[in-house]
Amino acid sequence: MKNLVTTKHVLLIAYVATNCSIALGHNAGDVGSATPGHLKDSNNMPVVNTVGECWHLGATAASPDCAVKPAPVSEAPIPGPVASAPSAPPPPIKQTVNLQGDALFDFDKATLRQAHISELDEAIDRVRKGGVSTQAIEIVGHTDSIGTPSYNDKLSLRRAQAVKDYMVAKGVDPDKIKVEAKGEREPVADNKTKEGRSKNRRVHVVFTGQESVKQ
Repeated sequence: MKNLVTTKHVLLIAYVATNCSIALGHNAGDVGSATPGHLKDSNNMPVVNTVGECWHLGATAASPDCAVKPAPVSEAPIPGPVASAPSAPPPPIKQTVNLQGDALFDFDKATLRQAHISELDEAIDRVRKGGVSTQAIEIVGHTDSIGTPSYNDKLSLRRAQAVKDYMVAKGVDPDKIKVEAKGEREPVADNKTKEGRSKNRRVHVVFTGQESVKQ
């Protein structure tokens, strides 16, 4: 009966095992795997003797059927491919064409002069051949200060509309064209002089688009 473990011996061994776990055959941080019925410390570590046998509570002898398992090592997940951020679209490009009213229209008229239409044709060709995909066209009519403001608003609108009609006849998408009348409200020169009034009679065309990307 010399192998019988007494309660006093068990408590003494448990105390020593709890405070001296490294000396009893395991490392700090290991996951305890003591099976039921075996002596273990507060970390569930099996208590072994000097020859590596586990102490079985209530048994007449130690048994080697328990072991210390190392802490599992979690594998870091393999990072997946990083999606590249979409490239920002290029900023819109604006091309502005100022058409002098005296060259395009007779005085107080909104009918285009065919003999002086070449400037408008050149503007359309520049946009088509300039590597720009046109998204919007704004046509703004302006007048001098002769006449009432209400009359000048209507005249500037008719002249802007005449330019639009011509561009549509040349194949430009009408849904991309917006017309606006400014009348005499935005002069670029002095309306008190003949030269100044001539400069104020104009049609302002703004082409907005994106630069065409070559594949």
